[in-house]
Amino acid sequence: MSTPSTNKTPSHSMAELMAKMGNTPSQFVAPKKGQQLKGTVIRLHPSEIAIDIHAKSEAIVLEKDPRILKSLLSNLKLGQEVTVGVLNAESDTGHPVVSLRYFIEDILWKELDDIVASNRMLQARITDVTRGGFLVDAQMGFSGFLPNSQIIFPLPTTQEQQQNTIGNAIEVYILEHQRDTKKIIFTQKKTMDTKAFEEAVAGLKIGDRVQAIISGVTSFGIFIAIKDRINLDALVHISEISWEGVSDVQSLFAVGEEIEAVVVGFNKEAKRVELSIKKLTADPFTKAVSSLGVDQKVEGVVKNVDEAGVHVTIISGEEELPALIRKEKVPVGAEYIEGQELTVTISQVDTRRRIVYVVPVMLRKTVGYR
Repeated sequence: MSTPSTNKTPSHSMAELMAKMGNTPSQFVAPKKGQQLKGTVIRLHPSEIAIDIHAKSEAIVLEKDPRILKSLLSNLKLGQEVTVGVLNAESDTGHPVVSLRYFIEDILWKELDDIVASNRMLQARITDVTRGGFLVDAQMGFSGFLPNSQIIFPLPTTQEQQQNTIGNAIEVYILEHQRDTKKIIFTQKKTMDTKAFEEAVAGLKIGDRVQAIISGVTSFGIFIAIKDRINLDALVHISEISWEGVSDVQSLFAVGEEIEAVVVGFNKEAKRVELSIKKLTADPFTKAVSSLGVDQKVEGVVKNVDEAGVHVTIISGEEELPALIRKEKVPVGAEYIEGQELTVTISQVDTRRRIVYVVPVMLRKTVGYR
């Protein structure tokens, strides 16, 4: 009588199973803390990401930052080869604990370079308000700063308006990015090449008056949004604010303030319109010196003495004018002190530099005077 067939699956040793899978005990790695290892994504879920690093058990990705976790889930695929950093060689559950932060950072910054190169727009969300702008989270896990000067109006100016923008969805471009400092600056204005800039300023010419809104205040000037050309960057440099000069810009202007300015130039390299506030009015210096002539004697007061010579304030009508006795025109042995009154003769009026050059009037010629 023949023995009946049992149809049982033959048993295999663990070594045989591993050999069949292409793994042998000698191929297992023993991960060490701080080590960088190659692996493959074998599970991808919001609650757990698992990586096969050829250890005795699968490695579990530890990521507590929800933004980075979201970025990992968005950019990884099952079967994808990755590089992990070992945080713990073996946890309480027997699994190695690893991080994918450096790996995903490489992916994101390479993608960032591509986005900048193609001038691609990103979807983003405002997360907080800071002095001078907004903190923004963009798609793919990019976070950065959106300055007031780079916002397309209307710009929220009051604290209540600014707080109400938190959570708002916006569209942005990347203005600047530095991987070493992890710095990203966003803009709502599409980056322009030379051709686009020339098209944007078409119809504008030097001397044109424009209505504008202040979008940013800095120590060196104010950034401006021209009302009918909001994609254009414009700047009023500190030297173009007042004929009398300004030392503290931030005490004079506020973001959101509406002003009038005049076009004084086009910076093609910076893709920016240069504006002036002071040139909305005539230069009082030009009017004041109109009554002055070469060889005319005037009274003055010494303001200070430096390497350039003796700085003097002279009076013409109701205006105080800056004047200078050049160093080479100072008599040998002559000494001048602040507040000293003296009579000078006008030798030159320089309307471009806004200064009057003078020479001292002497009762008798000093030996060595040039």
